[in-house]
Amino acid sequence: MKQYCLAHLIRNIQGQAEQPNISLEDIQRLGNLYDTLQELSKDKHRLEKGQISQSTWQQYGYLNWRYIQEELQELGCWSSTKKLRKFCQKLLKQIKHFHAYLKDPAIPMINNAAEESLKNLAIVRKLCLDNQSTYSKRWRGALHSSIKTLYRQGKSILDFLVDAIHAAHIKQPIPSVI
Repeated sequence: MKQYCLAHLIRNIQGQAEQPNISLEDIQRLGNLYDTLQELSKDKHRLEKGQISQSTWQQYGYLNWRYIQEELQELGCWSSTKKLRKFCQKLLKQIKHFHAYLKDPAIPMINNAAEESLKNLAIVRKLCLDNQSTYSKRWRGALHSSIKTLYRQGKSILDFLVDAIHAAHIKQPIPSVI
């Protein structure tokens, strides 16, 4: 059984929304798809925590996928750009592969732990931060790396950031995360 990664799908939908010449209506529809996929992910976590049953998880999941399929069919026929129409048509042919984790809740929706840990940072980077300048890219890379390292070490991220800002302010070496 072929399985696709939900994080990749979310990222690809976001990428389509960022394409030039896309209509506001299409961006809104892609945003709705994005939100629905996020809900699928949240429901999976609720299932894993025992907050909902497997049958409820599957019921929500299949309803969400039906909505996603209907939206993709509409976009595949009527979207404002040829590139988006092709993307939706291709995705419709592959949609059955995304049902693998609904059939078996033990199958992860994200294909690896590293990707899952970086997913939110990547979304924030694309949506909120300037990603054009070399300085910005280096700054974000160093900050995200430091945060992940401190988190894995069980150290306070806030304390480190306060110490680093203070050290920079008084022109002292920034503390090491190692």
